[in-house]
Amino acid sequence: MLEISAHCKLDQGMQKIKEYTPIPNSKKILCVDDHSDTCELITTILKAHEVISAYSMADAVKQATAQKFDLYILDYHLPDGTGLELCLMLRAFDQDTAIIFATGSSSIKEAQVITAGAQGLVRKGRPSFTGDLLSKVSDLLDKVPLAAKR
Repeated sequence: MLEISAHCKLDQGMQKIKEYTPIPNSKKILCVDDHSDTCELITTILKAHEVISAYSMADAVKQATAQKFDLYILDYHLPDGTGLELCLMLRAFDQDTAIIFATGSSSIKEAQVITAGAQGLVRKGRPSFTGDLLSKVSDLLDKVPLAAKR
Protein backbone atom coordinates (compact mmCIF):
# COMPACT_ATOMS: atom_id res chain seq x y z
CA MET A 1 0.00 0.00 0.00
CA LEU A 2 1.10 3.52 -0.75
CA GLU A 3 0.26 5.97 2.03
CA ILE A 4 -0.88 9.35 0.68
CA SER A 5 -2.25 11.00 3.81
CA ALA A 6 -3.34 10.40 7.35
CA HIS A 7 -6.84 9.71 6.03
CA CYS A 8 -6.45 7.39 3.07
CA LYS A 9 -4.14 4.92 1.37
CA LEU A 10 -4.01 3.50 -2.12
CA ASP A 11 -3.92 -0.25 -2.63
CA GLN A 12 -2.12 -1.92 -5.54
CA GLY A 13 -5.11 -1.21 -7.83
CA MET A 14 -4.91 2.49 -6.87
CA GLN A 15 -8.27 2.31 -5.07
CA LYS A 16 -8.75 4.66 -2.13
CA ILE A 17 -9.04 2.96 1.24
CA LYS A 18 -10.31 5.38 3.85
CA GLU A 19 -8.64 5.10 7.21
CA TYR A 20 -8.83 7.37 10.17
CA THR A 21 -6.69 7.51 13.25
CA PRO A 22 -8.08 10.17 15.59
CA ILE A 23 -5.65 12.85 16.65
CA PRO A 24 -5.61 13.50 20.41
CA ASN A 25 -8.04 16.31 21.25
CA SER A 26 -9.58 16.19 17.79
CA LYS A 27 -13.28 16.95 17.52
CA LYS A 28 -15.98 14.91 15.83
CA ILE A 29 -17.75 16.70 12.96
CA LEU A 30 -20.73 15.63 10.85
CA CYS A 31 -20.50 17.05 7.31
CA VAL A 32 -23.84 16.92 5.48
CA ASP A 33 -23.66 17.57 1.74
CA ASP A 34 -25.16 15.73 -1.22
CA HIS A 35 -21.82 15.96 -3.07
CA SER A 36 -19.23 13.47 -1.83
CA ASP A 37 -16.40 15.56 -3.29
CA THR A 38 -17.44 18.49 -1.07
CA CYS A 39 -17.38 16.24 2.00
CA GLU A 40 -13.92 15.01 0.95
CA LEU A 41 -12.72 18.61 0.54
CA ILE A 42 -14.05 19.57 3.98
CA THR A 43 -12.45 16.44 5.46
CA THR A 44 -9.12 17.48 3.94
CA ILE A 45 -9.44 21.08 5.14
CA LEU A 46 -10.36 19.92 8.66
CA LYS A 47 -7.79 17.10 8.74
CA ALA A 48 -7.05 17.69 12.42
CA HIS A 49 -10.55 16.45 13.24
CA GLU A 50 -12.63 13.34 12.66
CA VAL A 51 -15.11 14.21 9.90
CA ILE A 52 -18.02 11.85 9.23
CA SER A 53 -20.01 12.36 6.03
CA ALA A 54 -23.76 12.16 5.42
CA TYR A 55 -25.32 12.76 2.02
CA SER A 56 -28.98 13.39 2.88
CA MET A 57 -31.21 14.66 5.70
CA ALA A 58 -32.25 11.10 6.55
CA ASP A 59 -28.64 9.91 6.76
CA ALA A 60 -27.67 12.95 8.85
CA VAL A 61 -30.47 12.42 11.38
CA LYS A 62 -29.57 8.72 11.61
CA GLN A 63 -25.91 9.59 12.29
CA ALA A 64 -26.73 12.42 14.70
CA THR A 65 -29.06 10.26 16.80
CA ALA A 66 -26.60 7.35 16.89
CA GLN A 67 -23.53 9.28 18.06
CA LYS A 68 -22.45 12.57 19.58
CA PHE A 69 -20.81 15.25 17.45
CA ASP A 70 -18.98 18.45 18.37
CA LEU A 71 -20.10 20.29 15.20
CA TYR A 72 -22.51 19.90 12.29
CA ILE A 73 -21.62 21.39 8.89
CA LEU A 74 -24.66 21.59 6.61
CA ASP A 75 -25.21 22.33 2.94
CA TYR A 76 -28.43 24.10 1.97
CA HIS A 77 -29.53 21.90 -0.95
CA LEU A 78 -29.99 18.24 0.01
CA PRO A 79 -31.74 15.50 -1.99
CA ASP A 80 -34.53 15.09 0.57
CA GLY A 81 -34.98 18.65 1.83
CA THR A 82 -33.03 21.73 2.80
CA GLY A 83 -30.30 22.41 5.29
CA LEU A 84 -32.66 24.76 7.11
CA GLU A 85 -35.14 21.91 7.62
CA LEU A 86 -32.31 19.68 8.80
CA CYS A 87 -31.07 22.37 11.19
CA LEU A 88 -34.52 22.58 12.78
CA MET A 89 -34.69 18.78 13.03
CA LEU A 90 -31.28 18.64 14.71
CA ARG A 91 -32.27 21.39 17.14
CA ALA A 92 -35.36 19.37 18.13
CA PHE A 93 -33.12 16.82 19.91
CA ASP A 94 -29.75 18.60 20.18
CA GLN A 95 -29.80 22.21 21.32
CA ASP A 96 -26.11 22.36 22.24
CA THR A 97 -23.97 21.22 19.31
CA ALA A 98 -22.74 24.04 17.08
CA ILE A 99 -24.05 24.15 13.50
CA ILE A 100 -22.64 26.04 10.54
CA PHE A 101 -23.76 26.12 6.94
CA ALA A 102 -21.24 25.68 4.12
CA THR A 103 -23.11 26.40 0.91
CA GLY A 104 -22.72 28.01 -2.46
CA SER A 105 -26.42 28.77 -2.63
CA SER A 106 -27.49 32.39 -2.85
CA SER A 107 -30.97 31.29 -1.72
CA ILE A 108 -30.01 31.48 1.94
CA LYS A 109 -28.80 34.36 4.08
CA GLU A 110 -26.87 34.40 7.35
CA ALA A 111 -29.89 35.78 9.24
CA GLN A 112 -31.94 32.73 8.16
CA VAL A 113 -29.40 30.22 9.45
CA ILE A 114 -29.06 32.09 12.75
CA THR A 115 -32.86 32.11 13.14
CA ALA A 116 -32.93 28.34 12.50
CA GLY A 117 -30.40 27.77 15.29
CA ALA A 118 -27.06 27.73 13.50
CA GLN A 119 -24.04 29.79 14.42
CA GLY A 120 -23.08 31.02 10.97
CA LEU A 121 -22.63 30.61 7.25
CA VAL A 122 -19.57 30.06 5.06
CA ARG A 123 -19.89 30.44 1.27
CA LYS A 124 -18.47 27.68 -0.92
CA GLY A 125 -16.94 28.75 -4.20
CA ARG A 126 -15.29 31.87 -2.84
CA PRO A 127 -11.48 32.15 -2.87
CA SER A 128 -11.62 32.67 0.89
CA PHE A 129 -13.67 29.49 1.55
CA THR A 130 -10.85 27.44 3.08
CA GLY A 131 -9.74 30.24 5.41
CA ASP A 132 -13.32 31.19 6.29
CA LEU A 133 -14.21 27.57 7.11
CA LEU A 134 -11.09 27.02 9.21
CA SER A 135 -11.67 30.26 11.10
CA LYS A 136 -15.37 29.61 11.80
CA VAL A 137 -14.76 25.98 12.82
CA SER A 138 -11.84 26.92 15.04
CA ASP A 139 -13.84 29.67 16.77
CA LEU A 140 -16.74 27.31 17.46
CA LEU A 141 -14.73 24.25 18.49
CA ASP A 142 -12.46 26.21 20.82
CA LYS A 143 -15.59 26.91 22.89
CA VAL A 144 -16.71 23.29 23.39
CA PRO A 145 -15.22 20.26 25.16
CA LEU A 146 -14.74 16.97 23.31
CA ALA A 147 -17.96 15.12 22.53
CA ALA A 148 -19.01 13.51 25.78
CA LYS A 149 -19.92 10.13 24.34
CA ARG A 150 -18.24 8.49 21.38
